[in-house]
Amino acid sequence: MALLFVVAAGLALGTPFYVSTEAFLPIASALHDSGMSLGATVALVLTSAGVNLPEPTVLSRLMRAGLLACYTLTVVVAAIGAGYLVPLLAP
Repeated sequence: MALLFVVAAGLALGTPFYVSTEAFLPIASALHDSGMSLGATVALVLTSAGVNLPEPTVLSRLMRAGLLACYTLTVVVAAIGAGYLVPLLAP
């Protein structure tokens, strides 16, 4: 049950960040080394790369609202799924 809240927290924390994935990986590594769970770290990295706050604004000029909502939902579901799956597969 605690993993549910930890992954959700990683998802919520990753959304407002506007950082490229390459620049965010050292930050995520430091957070993981400081005690953040692997699942939350994965969710944080995926959401900071896929659904950060400026991205929907830019994509709204290229996509209709329904497609943008589908994209956002897909990234969120993938981040949640990866947040739960990666700790199970990691040694």
